[in-house]
Amino acid sequence: MTSIGRVDGLVIDGADTMGLARFWAGMFDTEIASIANEGEPNEAQYVDVAGNGDTPLLRFQRVPEGKAVKNRLHLDIEVEALEPAIARVKELGGAVIQPVRTEYGYDFAIMGDPEGNEFCLIRPVDRAPTVERRRPFP
Repeated sequence: MTSIGRVDGLVIDGADTMGLARFWAGMFDTEIASIANEGEPNEAQYVDVAGNGDTPLLRFQRVPEGKAVKNRLHLDIEVEALEPAIARVKELGGAVIQPVRTEYGYDFAIMGDPEGNEFCLIRPVDRAPTVERRRPFP
């Protein structure tokens, strides 16, 4: 059996497509690759953030409704050290949804982009520096 296609990119819905694109471009040190239906910054229908060797193309699609429930799909982003990565996410306009904890061999924090779309910053426990290790929450 052969594949029916390939993943062109990961699509994230939001109201401010340019704001989301700038946040995620900063997260992965890449750039905005294309903008569809250009107009005022918050009116871009689709904004693509270029993939690089570590990430696929990310596409931000403008939708009228706000985020209402937990994402059913999210990104796990492996980092060298959690605390500096958390600080960088906050600097870019994201937020901590759940602080660092340990589960199934990973230290991780649940984060949110500027519109609350969840993603995790993760670090395998066996590679984490001793000062970064956290005990699981009760």
